[in-house]
Amino acid sequence: MLSTGVYKLVRAGQAGEGGNIVTDEYEFASVDLVILMPVYDDWDAAGSVIERIDSVCADCSLHPIILLVDDGSPAPTPAELVKKRLRQVAAINVLRLRRNLGHQRAIAIGLTYIFEKVPCDAILVMDADGQDRPEDVPRLIAEFSRAAGQCCIFAERTKRLETPVFKFCYWCYRILHRALTGLGIRVGNFSVIPFQGLSALVVSPELWNHYAAAVFKVRLPLRTVTASRGQRLSGKSTMNFVSLVVHGLSAISVFGEVVGTRTLVAAGGLSVFLPTSLSRVGPHTPVVFSLFSLC
Repeated sequence: MLSTGVYKLVRAGQAGEGGNIVTDEYEFASVDLVILMPVYDDWDAAGSVIERIDSVCADCSLHPIILLVDDGSPAPTPAELVKKRLRQVAAINVLRLRRNLGHQRAIAIGLTYIFEKVPCDAILVMDADGQDRPEDVPRLIAEFSRAAGQCCIFAERTKRLETPVFKFCYWCYRILHRALTGLGIRVGNFSVIPFQGLSALVVSPELWNHYAAAVFKVRLPLRTVTASRGQRLSGKSTMNFVSLVVHGLSAISVFGEVVGTRTLVAAGGLSVFLPTSLSRVGPHTPVVFSLFSLC
């Protein structure tokens, strides 16, 4: 259960009403879809993303409620979050955390809040900075419908717009992740999960470390849809190199038992193989040839 000391819900107004902020909590009606987006000061980008969501939802007759999890932003929620009148979005709500907890824990709190307070058919998790493209939302929802609402649907990245250095580091991370966990990784937060899947997910402690890895850990049924990563709409990311490394290690830590077992087996195999290989190398053999003999 969430403590009310962790968050405060503010209502950002019904869509099209100008977004006046009030601080009274209210009851959600049962809806088909809730879109969950963590936000840290990206209010301009979040407003643009919401407007694009409203446009694409017209094509698939969706009327989602949008829940923004304000991860302790120094800047207050703007009085007018969106500039255009929204026709498809049913409501925009802000769940304000009293302190910054980080992107993944903001998602965890949002999912737990939805599970306790907002009955729905599905939850769509996406970033609010535009890198998760609203134009891909109908494709995720369509795949979710084809799965009869019984599977989690994740966007599988086919193209990234980051720098060559970032792409190289990410490639190295994927190799490390597969070596330590046995799992390939090409997904992020952008996904649709069935409401019934939350009952297992919100009680998983791994959810507080890494959302996508926790879905894999609890073994929820899962499918993927290919999607390119979009461009950040405004501002700069607060994720530096250290933050990205911590984020990656958090994903690996979810599979701690597997990582420990694979590392132990590899160390045991190396302890047997290395002395045997060295015994085949003469004492006067150059080091470079010794290394080649081990390959």
